[in-house]
Amino acid sequence: MRFEGQREIMIALVQGDSLRPGLTAEQAAETFSALASPELHYPLTVRRGWSQPRYARWLEQTVNAALLGDASTTAKT
Repeated sequence: MRFEGQREIMIALVQGDSLRPGLTAEQAAETFSALASPELHYPLTVRRGWSQPRYARWLEQTVNAALLGDASTTAKT
């Protein structure tokens, strides 16, 4: 169910020409699902001690770079 919701977001980005050229909504949803997964969140926040704001910034930067491919959309650390 979570993946389907993420897929719908990626479809909207495709329709708005926001995704990196050549990247399908399905590929973008798979990438986003992996990056935003609880299986990745846990080791970064619990085991590595990242704060929620740090994790959120990292996720935003990583998703922007992977899916949008526009360095200007990536926040500075």
